[in-house]
Formats: sequence, C-alpha cells, structure tokens
Amino acid sequence: MVSASRRVKPDDVPDQIERLHQHAPLTDVHVHPSLKAYLFERNLWRHFWSGKAWDLSRKVAWASSGRRTTCKRELFSDCRLIRYAASLFVPDFRRLLEGSLFERTLEMMGALEREIGRRPDRVELARSAADVITGGSPPFTDFGRALLARLKALPMLVDVTHCTPEARAAVYAELGGERPIMASHVGVARHNRNPYNLGDEEIREIARSGGAVGVIFMTYWLDSSHPKDGLASSWRTIEHVHDVTGSWDHIVLGSDFDGFTDPPDDLRDSSSMGRVTGMLLERGVPEDDVMKILGGNAQRVLQAGWR
Repeated sequence: MVSASRRVKPDDVPDQIERLHQHAPLTDVHVHPSLKAYLFERNLWRHFWSGKAWDLSRKVAWASSGRRTTCKRELFSDCRLIRYAASLFVPDFRRLLEGSLFERTLEMMGALEREIGRRPDRVELARSAADVITGGSPPFTDFGRALLARLKALPMLVDVTHCTPEARAAVYAELGGERPIMASHVGVARHNRNPYNLGDEEIREIARSGGAVGVIFMTYWLDSSHPKDGLASSWRTIEHVHDVTGSWDHIVLGSDFDGFTDPPDDLRDSSSMGRVTGMLLERGVPEDDVMKILGGNAQRVLQAGWR
C-alpha cells in the first residue's frame, strides 16, 4: 500500500523518470546489435527505425547472438515468403543458412566487436562483470583529457556546467588547481539533488581552484519543489555556497535568461536584477561583498583564467 503523501501524481512522472535514468545503471538484458552489425553493418551509435529506436548511449546492453542465429535459420527454412523478402532486403542473407551455426555465431560476435572498434569513444565492449559494475562507460574520454591538457596551455576558462558528475570529477582531477574552474549556471545538491547540481565537495574544489559558482535563477534547478518565485531560492543557494566556502568570493550570478528556460515570476528578465541586489543587502551581505557577487568575482576569475 502507498500512502497518500508518497503517491506519485501524474505530473511528477517525467521528473521521476529522469531522476531514475540519471542514477540507475540502465540495462537492457536482451537486444540484438550483433545481428544488425552482421547482416547490415549497422553503426551501433546511430538510431534506426524498427518500431522504436533503441539508443545505446548511457546504457548497458546484453547482446544476444547464438540463439538468434538458430531461430533465423529455422525461419528462413520454413517460410518461403520470409526467405524471398530476405533475399531482397538482407545483403547476403544466405550466410545464415549455410555452414556451422557455431561458426555463424562467432562471425556475428566478430562483426559486433568490429563495429565497436570503429567508434570506441561511443561504445565499449565489456569483457567482465567488473567492466559493467564499476562504470559501464568511461567518465571522461581520451579526447576529453587531451582537450583539457590543451586548455591548460591556452588562455581559457573551463566551465563544468552540463557535465555529468563523473566528468566534473575528471575535470577537477585533471586541472589539479592549475587554473580557475567555473560552474556558470547551476544549483546545489543540498536543495535539489539533481545530478546537474553541485555537491558540497565540488563547491570546495571550485573554490580551491580560485573559481566561482554561478547561481542560476531558474527554480527548476534551485528547488525540488519548483516554486514560481525565485528570489528566495536564489538566496538559499547563494547562502549555501557561502557557508560551504566560508566566503563571498566564489559566488557569481548565472541567470540563464533567454536560454529556452522558464524564468521565475519575480525574476523575469535582466530588468529584475535590482531585486537581486536589494535581496543581498536586505539579507545583510556587506556592500563590498555584494559588489563581488554582482561582478567583481567574475572579473577576478576572468583575469586569472583568461591569461
């Protein structure tokens, strides 16, 4: 029995599904990418219409090969119509009808591995349970690491907004405090436990780098209850970053106005910025620190990172 307080309303279902997919090791225990790779040389990272597209991104797939080979041979042998259709649309389908079933299965597995080898940045072959349980896909690609190494030598800031938690961790480790890190428009996990938002240790990592956290104004990210007004939620987030870092020096504003977003009722556009300033003053933030939040911190980080 589900109590009324815990019952999921229809309007809450999309958020619940998104949250589950972000955290769960999403797995499909019966799919056939090897058959498509063998017969059609299909890329595993592309969508193909077959009733419903199946997307390999961020998923673990248990690929079935052997039994499907046997079933297809029986189907082609027993049904003349299917055999005729296959002769028209399946390149060299007769390979399934000839020779050892074991050899055909090995060929399918080989075709699957060849397709994986074509794009190792998009698909990875798990060779043990540990490969799946400890990660499934790498948190950061070789290209990403090479890019970060290049960024170290260039006058550029690195912004971890829109990175996965794993990718953000890789950025912190790779940069090693060599330059400021930005999270330009985010919330905090303390008030909304969404993977998009920063945990307390991440906030400290950014502060240690000399970077800053840009507080987004959109309440979808700031507060799990998604209130219509945003000033209170913005303050709670600003206050939390201050409490975690012990300073006002690592807080900037990242409104996300005009970003296909739904602004809060009390912060509709840039004309509402005076309300933010008034809120900071009313909450007791010293004027010098208000100036930092309104732009001083951003200028400091830019000067340190864009060198």
